[in-house]
Amino acid sequence: MLNFSEVEAVNMRQSVQEDAAPPLNIPLCAKYMRSFAYKTMKDRLPIILTKIIDGLVREKENVISCHGEKAREELKKVIGYISQLKNELQTDKPFTELSLIGTDAEIWNKHLKDNAKEIGVIPSYFQTDWMYAECYIYRRLQEAFLNTESLKKFDPFHWQKKEALDSAMRPIKSLAVLLNNIVVKNSNHSKDEIKNNFICLLKIALWGNKCDLSLSCGGAVSVDDNPLSMLKQYDHYMLVDDSEDVWKTLADCKGSTVDIILDNAGFELVTDLCLAEYLIVNCDIAKVRFRAKMMPWYVSDVMVKDFHYVINTLAEHQEPFSNIGNRWLNYVNQGKFEILADQFWTLPLNYYLMEKVDKELYDDLKSSKLLIFKGDLNYRKLVGDVSWPTTCPFKNALRGFHPAPLVSLRTLKADVVVGLRPGQAEETAAKASDWMLTGDFAVIQYDSEKHFS
Repeated sequence: MLNFSEVEAVNMRQSVQEDAAPPLNIPLCAKYMRSFAYKTMKDRLPIILTKIIDGLVREKENVISCHGEKAREELKKVIGYISQLKNELQTDKPFTELSLIGTDAEIWNKHLKDNAKEIGVIPSYFQTDWMYAECYIYRRLQEAFLNTESLKKFDPFHWQKKEALDSAMRPIKSLAVLLNNIVVKNSNHSKDEIKNNFICLLKIALWGNKCDLSLSCGGAVSVDDNPLSMLKQYDHYMLVDDSEDVWKTLADCKGSTVDIILDNAGFELVTDLCLAEYLIVNCDIAKVRFRAKMMPWYVSDVMVKDFHYVINTLAEHQEPFSNIGNRWLNYVNQGKFEILADQFWTLPLNYYLMEKVDKELYDDLKSSKLLIFKGDLNYRKLVGDVSWPTTCPFKNALRGFHPAPLVSLRTLKADVVVGLRPGQAEETAAKASDWMLTGDFAVIQYDSEKHFS
């Protein structure tokens, strides 16, 4: 067991809280009160936990109906656990070890001990690295359900994910029509048309990342009814656009595999599926592997069940939804689409540690022609969630993580970004002071093997 006292931890926290922005070249942390990490831990995460409690109370009888009478008492325990977790967060209590339930528990507990040894005190929500603290909240939330018999696989965010998909059916309809036109109705494309359509779908998948229920604390996120007009509307918000380099990687890829490391369910997942189908049909990719989370994560992150739910929901609708849904079902059945859930994606570890911690996954990714990392959290883990100078090259921030050529499609929702031109951050800040946080600005950042040759 850890041997630091809670009093020591409280004293340490009181001494490090600073009314300052995050200093350069260190991990982001909520102890800096002018950081988005501070706002997340102080405001956003308590709201997310409150909404889970409200949802469980509101839907109690439906949950019991689905999971059995035993769930009645277990729901009370879960609600009490989450309420306590919320209190621990708001009062900046020291972290506690996880019960040894779940294959990842020992890794989490070792990380806690190592972190405590490194900083000289038991880490707490506002005192340790933001990435660790935020991930710890979601893993503790999972523990609330793992400690039951009837609710072990319960997803407390499934209501929000379902509502998000339902509210996005109009833009999904436009996207289905667009995809049907470029992969089914007109198969005789020139090389330039194939390239242009690919870049179009790549950017639609990028801007689909605006639909993040974690950023909105689970609230509704609106999407433009016409994805093509969305591209025109947001094009001048692109800070880095390496889409041409991504296309060059796919120029000689017949029979290869591409991996998409997923972010959000709902509309964003549909944009990812559209891009994946285009890779299969028009770029001669043999298989697209979708990498999902193993547990409910950051409100709207894709789990395996969410992947199947979205495809099945579309397949059961009328045209044009059924067209894409049934094609995607066939791709799943044929093995052209594969959905995988790996434990590493929900560990509190940055990706440059993957080869050491999970060599099997790292070696699996090495077989890919291209790794497409979606969203803000994946970006933060790629660059180590460090407050880098904005001009730090993307390949440097990766710190050697390079199982295969990779690209990050990310709308900015945290105060970290790299790979910008000198003066670009200042120019952007003059237009919008909160440019790093709203999801309005975006990057397509690419790194290839040649950088490490």
